[in-house]
Amino acid sequence: MSETGTGLAETIAKVKEELLDPRYRLADPDPLFFIEQVEIELAVKISKDAKAGINIQVLEVGGSGSKENAQTIKVTLSSLFSKEDILDQMPDESRERLRRKLGKALARGSEETIGLDDL
Repeated sequence: MSETGTGLAETIAKVKEELLDPRYRLADPDPLFFIEQVEIELAVKISKDAKAGINIQVLEVGGSGSKENAQTIKVTLSSLFSKEDILDQMPDESRERLRRKLGKALARGSEETIGLDDL
């Protein structure tokens, strides 16, 4: 692992940015799944500085450096909105496209078992 890396907040912001990237939404505007929670495990170096206080650096994988100084932390990111809240705000035309897409994607099951009536 490399002794240099990025800050924890910067890493979390990058994960959020990638998950919300509009290029992916344009390619598939009606997802067949919702991201309710993301858990990431990171190797970090925690140091204390008289000026800056505690500093948490996310270490880069594959570099040369000492694993002895690395700590592993898990960060869980949760959605601010429930799946139901998102569906409630979805325009009718998007709901209908999603309903059709689900119908094509599923080979078995009834509307009751897959919850299509809730869309």
